[in-house]
Amino acid sequence: MNKLLAGLSAAVISLALALPALAQSDREVALAIYKNFQAGQALPLASKMRPGLTLAQAYGVQTALVALFRSHEDQVAGYKAGLTSQAVQQRFGAKGPALGVLMASMRRYKVVRRADFRNLALEVEIAYLLGKPISRPVTHRTVREYVLGIAPAVELPDLAYADMSAVTLPDIVAANVVCRGFILGPMVRADKLDPNVTQGQLWRGGKPLTPAVGAKAALGSQWEALAWSVNQALAMYGPLSEGSVILTGSLGPMFPGEPGSYEAVFSGGLGRVAFEVK
Repeated sequence: MNKLLAGLSAAVISLALALPALAQSDREVALAIYKNFQAGQALPLASKMRPGLTLAQAYGVQTALVALFRSHEDQVAGYKAGLTSQAVQQRFGAKGPALGVLMASMRRYKVVRRADFRNLALEVEIAYLLGKPISRPVTHRTVREYVLGIAPAVELPDLAYADMSAVTLPDIVAANVVCRGFILGPMVRADKLDPNVTQGQLWRGGKPLTPAVGAKAALGSQWEALAWSVNQALAMYGPLSEGSVILTGSLGPMFPGEPGSYEAVFSGGLGRVAFEVK
């Protein structure tokens, strides 16, 4: 009998070792990301916590993460499209852009403190302010009727990973497309300019960092990028409220957030937004 029990015990142990660990829930993964985000520590890889994590499951983690922000008296300020260039999509094996959520606590103004970020980056973008709520899908044509104004913007991603080479597309999506901040310039009425003819350029210390980049760099059309963002947000988070801000993706490369005085300068009447990184 003792030999039989010993044999059964060994078999059970071997089977347990062969089975993968139970996958952690969306909320457990989101909580680990949230805690490290708030503490300024390296973000955990959701794909390591949930082996085999799919893109759909990563969005489930993201929605749980947004719920955690909201449970701590934060509010949704809007949404952002990420991975809008073909080069970045190829880097992460993405078939299209990814959606992130802008929380009210992420809004920055004239001064950006590097100490608030682990690995600060800067992206030149265009922001859209909704003048009325959206509760049904839109097209690149119909979305225009909802836009009250357009503003120059800078997104402040935080690539807060210990090893970027290990980061996968689901990791990016689960971590809210690594958004930690955004800056908005003065708003221009939507009927006063065509965003698709706008070019954006980041300056530092009075000098341009790269040549100006056309607004069509984001999915080939600003209105297409805006419609995609709205429809994805509708599908994931429900109706968009009046006053929501939508960032449609980076115009040009991502820049390291080094100390200095910056200006994101736009042509076509969109204006500029100035800020300082300290």
